[in-house]
Order: sequence, then structure tokens, then C-alpha cells
Amino acid sequence: MRETAVTGDMVQEFGTGFLRTTIHRTDQGYLWIRRAGPLRGSALVGPSDEVRTAITAMAAGEVALVLPRATTSGALGYEVTGEVPLVRMVLTARTEADHRGLVPVLRGVGGALRRLHAEVDPLLAAPGPPGPARLAAWMDRGNGPGAARELHVFMRRRLGAARWQRVRAWCDRLAGGEASDVFLHGAPGSGTTVLGGGGRCSALLTGEDHARGPRGFDVGWLLGELAELRIFRSRAVTGGTPRSAAEDRLSAALLEGYGKLTGEGEAVGQAAVLRMLTHAHDFATYVRWDAELEHYGDALTSLIDEGGMGLVPSGI
Repeated sequence: MRETAVTGDMVQEFGTGFLRTTIHRTDQGYLWIRRAGPLRGSALVGPSDEVRTAITAMAAGEVALVLPRATTSGALGYEVTGEVPLVRMVLTARTEADHRGLVPVLRGVGGALRRLHAEVDPLLAAPGPPGPARLAAWMDRGNGPGAARELHVFMRRRLGAARWQRVRAWCDRLAGGEASDVFLHGAPGSGTTVLGGGGRCSALLTGEDHARGPRGFDVGWLLGELAELRIFRSRAVTGGTPRSAAEDRLSAALLEGYGKLTGEGEAVGQAAVLRMLTHAHDFATYVRWDAELEHYGDALTSLIDEGGMGLVPSGI
């Protein structure tokens, strides 16, 4: 894999004990450098040559699937045209017009995921996305840095044995692999969706987490994150105001861009719940304990009972 030199002025830096990101301005746009955080315990690994070739050969769309290069600093570098992640715009959206402006991006992400699922051979990846695998290991052992054990004790008590085992079984189901599996992005998110600068194409950073699994996983993973952002924003910004039709439109746009997911409702709902619990784990482990994590426990109780179907738009 060709190495990319880290050049240009650094304009942003952020991250956790799991993952660190720096953004550098270059002559062509921006270089996003992602590297393992100090508590992660393993380096980031980019895609194989076979995966790189398959994704590079895909048809273009509204949102580009951007692959990383190894950098001279031992991290992964993504060359994109913008510096603003989608998550920032979702959290700061206030008006109908703000949300309407994000609809094409979510629609484009849905289309990019559909093409990835349809055009890349699933046998190029091992079964089981890394997020649920990380969650399963923590559920079994309860150890880890930061507040990992504290969260483990709290969540086991809050969710109860039956819900705990149900979620654990969802993780096992993903790890096993099925004949109908597709090639997955593995962890599509608003933090790795980069808005295009100067009116150019937005990008979805791709290649660190690919796996094979059910078609509904990638969509559900991102729907779970959108639900999290909505919950956080309603509690922190609007004092608990119920979600709006404008916010729901973002989830609908993702599904519109992806197209039909008939029969995948169960996979979508389970992935959405797994995304929320994995994020709770990662925050407690790699950032800190926060009282907001107790609200995750409250929300997850009912979501697990219904298999996450409350997060699944109608029509799936």
C-alpha cells in the first residue's frame, strides 16, 4: 500500500483513548489522519489490496467511498475535500432549512452503502463487524481501561440477565456468518462522513472496519447513531423536546438512498441497538464515566425488548 506523507498545516485535532484524528489542510483539500489512541492496544489496519481494487472499481455516487493510505507516521490518511464531519452539522442543526440541507448527504451515504453491498465480493472480508465483537468481549469479561468495569456492573443490573443474553446472542449471530451476507462497511457513521468543500462531493471514510454480514447491519448501525444524536441533542440543547419531523427526515433520507431493505427489519433494529450499547461502552472505556450513560440504560431497556424496531422506519 502506497504511503502518504503527512503535510500541510494541522487545522483540527480530536479523539479519545481509542482513536485520534488530526486534519491537515493541503493544496488539494484536506488530509484526515486517523491513528490508534493510547488505550486501544492495536494499530489501525487498512484494507487489503483486493478490497482496495474492488472498491476503487465501483461506480461513483453523490458520496464517495474514500480509502486510506498508510502514512509515514504509521497511521491511516484519507484525502478528502472537506474538514467538516456530518456529526457537527447534525448536532448544530436548528431549523427546518438546516435539516433539509443534510438530506442529500444522508441520501448519498445510503446510495454508497447500497453500491458497496452490491458490488464487492463478501468473501473478501471475514464475518463479524469489529464493533459488536468488541462489545461481546466486554460483555463476557467486563474488564478494560477507564470506567469499563463500572459500566459493566451498571448495565448488567439495569438491563437484567434476559436482555443481556439477548444482546450477546445478537453479537454471536453476526460473528457466525450466513450465505446471504454482503460486504459491509462495518462502521458507517456521522463522524466519518465528511461534507465536501467548495460544493464538491462528500465522502465516507472507508476501509478500517470492513466485514461481511447482513445487508441491514450498516444501515442499522448508522440509524442507531442518528437516534443517539437525536436523544443527546434533545436533552442537552432543547431540554427534552421530542424529536421533530425534520430530524426523522434524515433517517428517511438514508433509507431512500439505500433503497429496498425488505425483510431486513430485524437486522436493522438489532444493529441500531448494538451501535448504541457499543458507543456507551467506548465512551466509558476510552473517555470517562458520565451520568448520561445512565440514560442509555433507560433507553436501551425498551429498545432491546422490541428488538430495536422502534428505531426502524416503516417499510423495512
